[in-house]
Amino acid sequence: MEGISYKTHTDNQTLIQKAKNALPTREKSIIIEECLQSDFKFYQLSLNLLYEAISKGNPNDVASILGHLKLRDTIIQSSEAISYFFTEDAFLNIFCFSFYSSYQPLVLSAIEFLFYLIKGSKSVDSYVFNPQIIESFYFLYNLKDEQKNSFIFQIIDILSFRNPKETVIFWDLIKQSTNFGNIEYISHFIFNEIEMLFKIPNFNYDELFILMCNIIKSFNIPAKSEIWMTIKKGIEMKHQIFLNYFINQKFCKKLIKNTHSSLKCIQKDGFLVLTSFICRMKTNEVLEWKVFEIENILHLLNSTALEFVIINFLSEVVNWHPAVFLSIDNQSIYLLINLILNKCNSSIFKIRDKSILLLSNSFSKNLFQDFFMENYKTILPLFFESIKIDIKNSQINIENIYQLCDKLIATGINQDEKIHIFTENDFDEILQSLQDDNNNTEIAHKAQILYDFIHSHVC
Repeated sequence: MEGISYKTHTDNQTLIQKAKNALPTREKSIIIEECLQSDFKFYQLSLNLLYEAISKGNPNDVASILGHLKLRDTIIQSSEAISYFFTEDAFLNIFCFSFYSSYQPLVLSAIEFLFYLIKGSKSVDSYVFNPQIIESFYFLYNLKDEQKNSFIFQIIDILSFRNPKETVIFWDLIKQSTNFGNIEYISHFIFNEIEMLFKIPNFNYDELFILMCNIIKSFNIPAKSEIWMTIKKGIEMKHQIFLNYFINQKFCKKLIKNTHSSLKCIQKDGFLVLTSFICRMKTNEVLEWKVFEIENILHLLNSTALEFVIINFLSEVVNWHPAVFLSIDNQSIYLLINLILNKCNSSIFKIRDKSILLLSNSFSKNLFQDFFMENYKTILPLFFESIKIDIKNSQINIENIYQLCDKLIATGINQDEKIHIFTENDFDEILQSLQDDNNNTEIAHKAQILYDFIHSHVC
C-alpha cells in the first residue's frame, strides 16, 4: 500500500480548480490532460495492487484500495476509462471476492464502490446481470444489513431506468422489502419495470397491488407520486387487470380526495390519473362517482400550476362524456367557458393551443352553442387558429367553422358585419393554404367548400 501516493487526488482537485480559473484555452486543456494522465496512472497502479491483494486473500487491503478508487471522479465518470480498466472477468473477480467476504468493511466498501461505478458510467451495466452478481445481490440482501441494502436498491434503481428489460430479474428482491427507507427506489423500480412485469408468465398481480397500495398509504409524497404515474401508465396501456383493479368507485374517491389536497403536486397527480380513467368510464359513472366537480374545477383553473392539467381533464370529459355538462347550472358553465376563453390568450403556447382546441371540440359536441353564437367575433378567429394548431383534425375544425358560419348567416347579421369578420382575420389566407396542400386532398376539398360558402355570402 505504500507504493501509492494518495495525496495525488487532492493535488488533482487543485489542478482542476486551476484549470477552471485559467483563461487561455490551451493552458486549461494542458492542466486537465495532466490531471487525467495522473488519475489514469493512479488507477492502473491501484488495480494492480488490488488484484495482488485479492490473489493473496487480503480483504483489509482490498477494502482500502476500493475506498480510494471511488474518489477518482475523472475515471469513474468516463465510460472509455471504465471500459478500459474493467473487463467482465476483472469485474467478477473483484466483486465476487468482496461480496462473499466475512470481512464486513470490505463488503460495504465494495457495494459502495459499485454504486459509484454504476452511477458514473453505463459501461459495466451488463456485468451486473451476470448470474454470479445477481446471486450475490440476493445473498447480500438476505443478510438484512440496511446500509448495504440501501446501496443495492440504489444500484437497482439506476439500472431499472437504463435497462428495464434486464433489471426486472430483481423483482423477487424488490417485493420482499419491508424497509420503507428504500420506498422511493422501490416506487421507481415499479414505474420503470411495469411493462416488463406485465410480460412475466403467471405474474402474481396481488403482490404488486399490495405493494403499490402500501406505498400510496405512506407519507412519502415522491414515492406515492411515482405509483400514481404507474397506475396512469398501466391504464393508458389498456392493461385489463389494471383497468379492473383501479377503475372503481372506491379508488376514484381516493383520487378525488387528492384533487382537494392543499399540495399542488398531489392535486396534479389526482387529475392526471383521473384523466386517464375518463375514456374507460361510463357517463353515469362519471356522474354518480362525482368525478367531475365543477366548483373545484373553476377554483383550480385559476391556478397557474395546474391550468394545463385541468384543461386536459376537461378535454377528455368533453370528448367522451359531453352529457356531463348538461347537469351543470348555467352560471357555472358561463364562468367555465370564460375561464377557458381567457386561457386562449395565454403566453404559454401549449395552454393556449389546448384551450383553443377544447373550445373547438366543445362546439363539435354541440355544447355551449348559445355562448358561441353570442361571442362569434372572438370565437371564429380561434376556430380558424385551431386549423393551424391541429392539422390532423383539420376536417373537423373546418366543419365547425362551416356550421358556426351557417348559423350566423341564418340569424341575419348585416353585410358590413360579415365583411368585417371575414376580412380582418386573414381567413382567406388560411383557407387558401389548405386548398394548396397536396398532401391531403380531403382537407383541401373541405377548405374549398368553406371558402366558396363564405364568399358567396360575404361578397
